[in-house]
Amino acid sequence: MRRRTQRGGRDAAATLAAWAAALLALVPLVLVVKQALTTDRESFSWPPTFVPHEPTLVHFRALADAAELRDGFALSLLVALVTVAATLVLATPAAWLAARDRAADRRLDVLVLLARVFPAIAIAVPLAVVLVRAGLYNRPAAPGLWIAHTVLALPVAFLVLRAGFRAVPGSI
Repeated sequence: MRRRTQRGGRDAAATLAAWAAALLALVPLVLVVKQALTTDRESFSWPPTFVPHEPTLVHFRALADAAELRDGFALSLLVALVTVAATLVLATPAAWLAARDRAADRRLDVLVLLARVFPAIAIAVPLAVVLVRAGLYNRPAAPGLWIAHTVLALPVAFLVLRAGFRAVPGSI
């Protein structure tokens, strides 16, 4: 009975320590949000305040008015959507084949292993050179960017999808 009590105490202490670490990790985020809601005058006043006396949204309005932010967000969303779509279109059939055919699985495993052995930068730099020479660099729809992201995401998507397809019975 004593061992169970000691283990329960250690578990409670570990849980308490994990919660304390999580709350401590949130302190910078809370301070950033507090600063975003504080007026400039109050930000530089002494003594400092921990709760804004006059909360304001002026900083959020200035951020929303920045045209570069809106355009950058739209481009990021486009790149993310095209990357996900292209990765799924390319990885899904390969993963399905690998999950159902051993010979194809071995060949695809070699390709994925080769892609995973090299650091991402070793793939990204030559790929960037090819994309620049092909004229796909710095275009409005960012085809070079989503092609690069797709190339880097393919091995991971293949491995995840293959594992999922292997879990599905072949009779289905």
